[in-house]
Amino acid sequence: MQQLRVESKTAPRLIARWKLDEVPSGDLVSISGVAGRAVELGRDGFVDVSDWAEELGQTEAFTISAWVRNPSPGVAILFSLSNGTEADRVQLHLNRGHLVFGWQTGLHYDAVHAKVGQWEDDRWYHVAAVWRKGVISLFRDGEQLGSSSFGHKIGTRVPNLASVGRPTQAYFGKLSDSAAGDAVVPQYFGGAIDEVQIYAKPLQHKNVRYLYEHPGETWDPRLDSEE
Repeated sequence: MQQLRVESKTAPRLIARWKLDEVPSGDLVSISGVAGRAVELGRDGFVDVSDWAEELGQTEAFTISAWVRNPSPGVAILFSLSNGTEADRVQLHLNRGHLVFGWQTGLHYDAVHAKVGQWEDDRWYHVAAVWRKGVISLFRDGEQLGSSSFGHKIGTRVPNLASVGRPTQAYFGKLSDSAAGDAVVPQYFGGAIDEVQIYAKPLQHKNVRYLYEHPGETWDPRLDSEE
């Protein structure tokens, strides 16, 4: 797997960029992506980025950007950060008609859902989640689908990545969903992913659109009037 930490003068507050031009293990398949190569995860494949868990766990305001194709028809986990138990985690996933940012910081799970209609077969989609001052905004193909400061299930406040206490696990394409001491029942993505970027900054809408319109590039600070 190819990881690229971009210098701050090129892309300020970019934590890391995973181009995924090379498959990280023999169980995954390299395919043509939106910019170079991409990774076909298959039914239970995933990319382990747990080496980044500690740094991600110190991130408050953030943007997660990625390209996806052919997610599984159920819950398709794109990204997860946890301490190894279901009781302390955040996740970004897709389902049949939604893009979802979910979390659990205790006994109960909550989530913000944004309706997308459908995910067409064999088509690449750009998705992004942006957390700014307690509000999560969800995007597909450069368009904002919705935003909220409270979960749609039980109404808890939307957390950031730093809310996960001492995270040890970070994955693209997998969530190890289990209570402490219980058997692990992982969930997966099931399709293909490309060009994952995580920023320690809430990108503006026009910056998210830029990432959609320019696959393979990072956020250009010249587009941001705040910089």
